Amino acid sequence: MNFIKTLKNLVIYLFFPLGIILFSFRREYLLLAGIIIIYFTVFFLFKKEDIYKMMAGYYDKNKNTNKALKRMYDAYKVKKSSMNTANQFIYLLLKSGKYDKCGEIINEVSNREMKEKDKEILLTNKALYLWKKNLISESISLYEQITENHKSTAVYTAYGYVITLGDDIDKALKLNLEAYEYNKDSKGIMDNLALSYMKAGDLDKSYDLYMKLLEKKPAFPEAYYNMALLMQLKGELTDARYYLGKALELPFNGLSTVSKQEVEKKLDYIKRLQGNLS
Repeated sequence: MNFIKTLKNLVIYLFFPLGIILFSFRREYLLLAGIIIIYFTVFFLFKKEDIYKMMAGYYDKNKNTNKALKRMYDAYKVKKSSMNTANQFIYLLLKSGKYDKCGEIINEVSNREMKEKDKEILLTNKALYLWKKNLISESISLYEQITENHKSTAVYTAYGYVITLGDDIDKALKLNLEAYEYNKDSKGIMDNLALSYMKAGDLDKSYDLYMKLLEKKPAFPEAYYNMALLMQLKGELTDARYYLGKALELPFNGLSTVSKQEVEKKLDYIKRLQGNLS
């Protein structure tokens, strides 16, 4: 919705005036052109935060991470930039694996006055940051605080990622079952619950849920990697190898729960294991 609003503003306040400027560079219209140039300059000064964010979104969509980060940083540094911009910048830093810079920005904005919704997003981003800094218990505690007052698919998905990495599998299973009741269609929540079942030793329930998940063709590598782990536990090495290959076809980022190198290492291990068994 914000993207559509920004695009609409750009059409009305940027592209349309720019077209008039180009048309107006005829001798009899030079005064009009000058007036519109002044208008355009004033518009940019007031709207440059949105323009930078739109540019960042374009570069991010086209996987140009460095340019996306630079444009989002430009938006963040605009005087009195919004908390929405700060939160988007923090999340982009997390996705890009720039965890130290992410922590720096979180500290910079934590004392700002902000709406409750912006505060919830900031706390969620901070919990993800703590997870990525391997502060698992601190991240879980923060998620517990968040979910006291706010529940959403995004929060349940991220919280599920983190708590399933912890030592209390019963607590993880309870949380992921609660999340699944909240949204049975979420691919991330399904992956978390299936992984919890696997860690709890209930391989049949894990398998059934992973089969449902994979029918939805998830676009994140964790689903296929975790299915491969399950197949390895069940002794189905050929299937494990297949799912590891599927995982490697998908993009990894700074918020992935497994790295490309880990998947490659596991695939190499399965290949060698198959060779030893043959």
